[in-house]
Amino acid sequence: MGCAALPGGQGESPTPTVLEPSSVACPEQEGVVLPPECIPYDPQALMDSNERYKDRWPVAAGSFAAFEANRPEFTAAIEALQQSDGLTADAVLAIMDDNGITGAHAWIADGVVTFSGNGPSGGCVFGNTSSTEFEMNIVGPVLDGGCTALSGH
Repeated sequence: MGCAALPGGQGESPTPTVLEPSSVACPEQEGVVLPPECIPYDPQALMDSNERYKDRWPVAAGSFAAFEANRPEFTAAIEALQQSDGLTADAVLAIMDDNGITGAHAWIADGVVTFSGNGPSGGCVFGNTSSTEFEMNIVGPVLDGGCTALSGH
């Protein structure tokens, strides 16, 4: 039993073959006819698809229902803070914890507390409150997962 002979005769090395591409990707340009070897692509569509990781899944019905069930209690607690001048990031975090919002973050800037966290049964809670304003919503997670899209993706 021996080894098979190399192509081209015994002891000779085969000549390497360099393959040339038969086609190349070319950006579509208005008024420009691309050569036949080009496979056209839309550069703006590619840029747009590159940002899709920031898009959000829809909020699941169960997540929305659990959030809405806690909304009145959460709202009453925030309103109590507004009336007592006790509005701080730590106070809002405590209210979020009491209402089943996990992984919470809150910070204050120019008298406005901005907060976010995971809803009591999924979804992502985001809101802002000041001494006179209060807004809070639930949204679905970003396509990459989690509540906050990472920058520099």
